[in-house]
Amino acid sequence: MQSISCFPDQQIHAFLTGGAGVGKSVLIDTLFQALHIFLGGLAGENPDDQRILLCAPTGKAAYNISGVTIHSAFKINPNQGFNFKKISSDQLNTLRVRYRHLSVVIIDEISMVGNKQFLFMHLRLQEIKTSPKPFGGIHMIAVGDFFQLKPFKDQCIFMNLKDGYGPLTTNLWKEYFHMHELQHHKILQH
Repeated sequence: MQSISCFPDQQIHAFLTGGAGVGKSVLIDTLFQALHIFLGGLAGENPDDQRILLCAPTGKAAYNISGVTIHSAFKINPNQGFNFKKISSDQLNTLRVRYRHLSVVIIDEISMVGNKQFLFMHLRLQEIKTSPKPFGGIHMIAVGDFFQLKPFKDQCIFMNLKDGYGPLTTNLWKEYFHMHELQHHKILQH
């Protein structure tokens, strides 16, 4: 299996934000289409392989971007509490086959993703990709507005974990993600 050399050597951890109406949903669709054409159009690559994963914390948010929920994408039980639970060998092998060519994960409505859920995504991707790199070496693009809905029964991802080994772990959001604010510009008509 050949890795895609057209991406930068460093992983991308981007947070795209902006207020309502700035075009976040349009940007997600545009990014997905451009990445799909770019990554699937490389010589010798199968354009049907899943290279980009669109996901969101709720079914409605996932539906709005034609994606899947974080729980179903990464086999994370929503009621598992603080402890990360490994999945069966069969489930892990299924995810490894499904995501063997995965390069980019785009998460919408990041304000609703809790710190534990974010940590579990990181751990699951490390497990799937058998890599100690953050998020298993996958490029991560988070989209949303922290002035919108907060996580349910969890802390915001920019807060340090307080339970279990939380105080001893790195806050993934603070450590890796860089914010890029989208601004809405009016087009003047003459």
